[in-house]
Amino acid sequence: MRNSQDFYNLLGLSRNASASEIKAAYRKMARTFHPDVNPGDPKAEAKFKQINEAYKVLADPKSKSAYDRFGSRWKEALSGVNTDNRNYRQSGFQGGNPFNYASGGDLSDILGSVFGGSRRSRKINLEDSVAPRKIKTEVSISLQEAFFGTKRKVQVPANPLTGQPNQPIDFKIPAGVRSGHRVEGISSKSSMVDITVIVKISADRQFGRSGDDLSHITEVSLADVILGCEVTVPTIDAGSVVLTVPPETQNGRKFRLRGKGMSKLSGGRGDFLVTVKVVLPNKLSQEERDLFLRLQEIQKSKAVEKDDY
Repeated sequence: MRNSQDFYNLLGLSRNASASEIKAAYRKMARTFHPDVNPGDPKAEAKFKQINEAYKVLADPKSKSAYDRFGSRWKEALSGVNTDNRNYRQSGFQGGNPFNYASGGDLSDILGSVFGGSRRSRKINLEDSVAPRKIKTEVSISLQEAFFGTKRKVQVPANPLTGQPNQPIDFKIPAGVRSGHRVEGISSKSSMVDITVIVKISADRQFGRSGDDLSHITEVSLADVILGCEVTVPTIDAGSVVLTVPPETQNGRKFRLRGKGMSKLSGGRGDFLVTVKVVLPNKLSQEERDLFLRLQEIQKSKAVEKDDY
């Protein structure tokens, strides 16, 4: 059986592991066994101390070379002490601090780079040490919610690494989003989750949308479009505008109201296009039919005069 205290075994490495492989293995195990991740677990704390010692030795070229050659007596080799009638100083190892990394850092620096902490604090920032989990979900909102902006609760699953429980969070959806828009954000530092929300906007009964412009169809009677009138048109922000319909307005004519449309992500608003739909009368009284018959005769007479001319 291989020695469980072998530094390579502790880090799950072969003896020909590269420096980058040693560092990567240490980072992975440090995240798993760090005492702040496993509070009150003496086994995890003991394991953490072991992998720290292994990394100290294998990360430094001098101590690694001594360990590779002399095994558990690597310290004696570096200090030049005679053991088993050998003078390790003559082997080319000049002693000194085997943990004096070229970068000038110590174990606190290493842990700082892994966990985002400092030498003076044992507290770690796990959001800096572990790649955030990614969550993608879809939400459906109304056109009014897209106009004003809204929030939706997004379920964030439990994180066993940090102990963060399963929890819903309020995710902000900005005003002006369009259907299919991807809204991204981080739920919180403690839960370490990158969230992508794909927005779906449900159809609205009153308003249509094209980009940042809104549209609305307003119904006007035949008599009103012929003689001209004013109509009150609802707007998406719960207000209304008074639209002047000139005499003899044709069916399907569009009126553009600038700055009364959809909110823009960049600020401001698009335009509001109002289409006139002429509503023809039905269930006419005899008096109304007589008036239309008279109008028909007049129109025919005008057409004949035009042809003669």
